[in-house]
Amino acid sequence: MSDAAVRRLQRLARRLLELGVWLSEGRGALPEMADACRDAYYSALHLLAATGGEGACAVQGWRRRSFRPDALPRVAERLLVEGQEATSLLPESPEAQDLIGALERLRDAAAARAGAVR
Repeated sequence: MSDAAVRRLQRLARRLLELGVWLSEGRGALPEMADACRDAYYSALHLLAATGGEGACAVQGWRRRSFRPDALPRVAERLLVEGQEATSLLPESPEAQDLIGALERLRDAAAARAGAVR
């Protein structure tokens, strides 16, 4: 796996961890998003492991962050784009497809939540 792909996947996993911690703390009562975020996080780590990257390095440097609930659809969309960019550097694999599917579920959960709030 290229160094660029590893760095992108590690950054993506770190961002998913930061969002997942915030969601799991009950902010905004978003259990569907928390589940989707956790699935995407584990998919990113699994893809790193399957391609020889270090998943443990992904969580180094993470920090507690806050997210504005109204910005969650944009955050989820950005994470999907980052996942697509990272997986584009890799050969096709079931692990890469799992990650993109999990990120799409996260985006859809964020969009559904935003629609319910409006």
